[in-house]
Amino acid sequence: MLNRTSLQTPGVLLVFAGIVVLMGIVTGEFYFRGYSTRNNAISDLGQRSDPVNASLKSSLIFNSAMIVAGVAVILSAYLLHHAMHQNIVTIPLLIHGIAIAGVGLFNSNLSTAHLVFAIATFTSGEFVAISSFSVSDTPAKYIFATLGITSFVFLLGNPLFVKMMGTGGAERWIVYPTTIWLIVYGAYILGVQAAK
Repeated sequence: MLNRTSLQTPGVLLVFAGIVVLMGIVTGEFYFRGYSTRNNAISDLGQRSDPVNASLKSSLIFNSAMIVAGVAVILSAYLLHHAMHQNIVTIPLLIHGIAIAGVGLFNSNLSTAHLVFAIATFTSGEFVAISSFSVSDTPAKYIFATLGITSFVFLLGNPLFVKMMGTGGAERWIVYPTTIWLIVYGAYILGVQAAK
């Protein structure tokens, strides 16, 4: 279970990271002329070359958001490791932060590196969300697990969901649940701190 000390900063960092990821995607979409949330992958927002994305603003916003959010998750994982002593959560959370930052550092023009970080982002996010069930002692743990399982189902069934929802629609059901987990879990540990 959680050690109820030193949780305020990592909680704020996780909430901050989740918001930055979501708003980075939404704002990048605004500046990417012709972007389709159905047909375009999320990572197209970080492209820096024609014909995929002619907007430098879109790529700067998206890539910067991923790097900033990734660093926030890394710092949170480090701080939580000292407060929780639960490797089953803190190690995949650390990997998740590194992977998120990697998505921003290596945009999809750099296909091999980007693919590695994107897959790591998907899988580590699902794993940490599901794992947080085991270290939580409130009904919120069911929300954590549900978010991770939802993302995992959409990752495994991606070819089917792409046919139904398009590339972008299916990918958002992989990315958004684990991004929402960052916010919800961050708020949860802030609540634990407040109840101390």
